[in-house]
Amino acid sequence: MEKMIKKYVRDEKGHRIGMVVAIASGKVGWSSMNKKDVWNPDKGHMIALNRAKNGYKAQVPSWMKDEVEHMVDRSQRYFDPANFSRKALNK
Repeated sequence: MEKMIKKYVRDEKGHRIGMVVAIASGKVGWSSMNKKDVWNPDKGHMIALNRAKNGYKAQVPSWMKDEVEHMVDRSQRYFDPANFSRKALNK
């Protein structure tokens, strides 16, 4: 089993509406629910994982951009802590 970070994205009522995953430093994928759909965690995980592995052409929804950026930073700290620490010291 490969190492992975995952986080559900929730709306203001606490309902799951998306997911962000990281599989390596900077390799992040996301999925979001269509307003007409019911959240399916397995399908959301599969879509986010495929985007992390293969990249994605779809534009990240504006409401999810902060979550994706946060996951990129988090993935760098988790998967490459030595390199992340050097970057922080050089700022």
